[in-house]
Amino acid sequence: MVSSKLTNYRIEQLEKKVDRHNYFAERMPVVEEQIKVINHRIDDLDKG
Repeated sequence: MVSSKLTNYRIEQLEKKVDRHNYFAERMPVVEEQIKVINHRIDDLDKG
């Protein structure tokens, strides 16, 4: 019984880590696009 509870707890903790990782993976393309836009703006300011 104790072993089962420990296993369930560890599975829940792993699920939380996976959820955080998935959120990060979803956000990265958005951040990358924002960085591209920022870099273009900086280039435009340097040229102007």
